[in-house]
Amino acid sequence: MKEPVSYLSGVGAMALLFGLLGCSQDVSLNYSEEETTLENVAIGQNEAYDALEVDYQMEADFLASRPYRLQPSVWVDNCTTVTNDSINKILTIDFGPYTQGDVIPGCLSLFSRIRSGKIIVRYVTTLGDTATNRIITFDSYIVNNKVIEDTVEWLNISLNSAQKLQGTVKFVNLKIGFPDGTSITLNGHQTRVWDQGMGDQDPSNNIYLIPVDSLNPTTGLTSNPLTGMTSTQRSFRSDQIATVLINFSCAIPGNFARTVGLVSLTTLSGFPDQLREVNYCTGTTTTTGSTCICDQIVEVVTYRRTFFLSVY
Repeated sequence: MKEPVSYLSGVGAMALLFGLLGCSQDVSLNYSEEETTLENVAIGQNEAYDALEVDYQMEADFLASRPYRLQPSVWVDNCTTVTNDSINKILTIDFGPYTQGDVIPGCLSLFSRIRSGKIIVRYVTTLGDTATNRIITFDSYIVNNKVIEDTVEWLNISLNSAQKLQGTVKFVNLKIGFPDGTSITLNGHQTRVWDQGMGDQDPSNNIYLIPVDSLNPTTGLTSNPLTGMTSTQRSFRSDQIATVLINFSCAIPGNFARTVGLVSLTTLSGFPDQLREVNYCTGTTTTTGSTCICDQIVEVVTYRRTFFLSVY
C-alpha cells in the first residue's frame, strides 16, 4: 500500500500565500493600532490635569482682577471670557468658537495652547477655595485640535502628613478625541499632590505629583488603574508604575507638563499582555527628576521597538 502524500494544488498554494500576506498586513495594522492606543492613553490623560490647572489659574486671575462683583460677574482677558455665577456656584471659562481654517483656530491661551469652547466648573463653597470639591465638564471644548468631552472631578481634598494639599482626580467617561480620528474614553481615579507653589499666589510655579498607589512588583498592577475604551471598541487598562511629576512652569512656553514618570498600557483587548510603556522623562531618570528635560518629547517603549514621540 502507498504511504499517503500531502500536497497542495496550485490553487491551494496561492490561497495559502495570499492568506499569509493578509495575515502579515493585519499584524502590521495591529502594531500601529496598539502603539497609537498606548500614545493616546499616556498623553490624553494629562488633559484632565490641564483642565484642572486652567480652572485654578483662571479663578486666581478672576479674583485678583475683580474682587467685588455683581451677579453674575464677567471678566474678559484677551480672548477668554470668564463668568462666575456665585449663586449657583458655576464658573464658565469661554475661549470662543473653533474657527476652522484659521492659522490659529481658537484662542491662544494658557501654556501656549490653542483652545476653543467652554470649560464649566461647578464648585461647592466659594470661588478660589483650593480645598473645595469641583466637577469640571466641557461644552464644545477643543485644545490643540483634541476634542475633550464629559467629566473630571476633584475630590477628597485635605492636607497630607507633609502638609501638602492632596486629593483625588476622578475620570468619569472622560473622552479625548485626537486629530487622526481616534479617541479614548477614560475612567478611574488618581491621587494628586500639590508639591510646589501651593498658596503663594504665583500660578506659574505649580508642580504636582501623582504617586503610585500600591504597586504589585510581581504583576506590575496598581490599585488605581485607569480603564477605558478605544474608538475601535477595544477595552484597556493603564497602570502608572512610577510617580508622575507635572510641572506647569515647564508647560508655560508650550512644552509637555509631564516631565517625570512611567505609564504602562497593561492590557488591550485583542492583544497579548506585553511591554507597552511611555516614559515622560527624556533625560536620565533620578529620584528627583532633576536631569529630566523640559520639552515636548516622550519615550515610547514596546516589545517591538523604542522611539521618541513629539507631544502637542
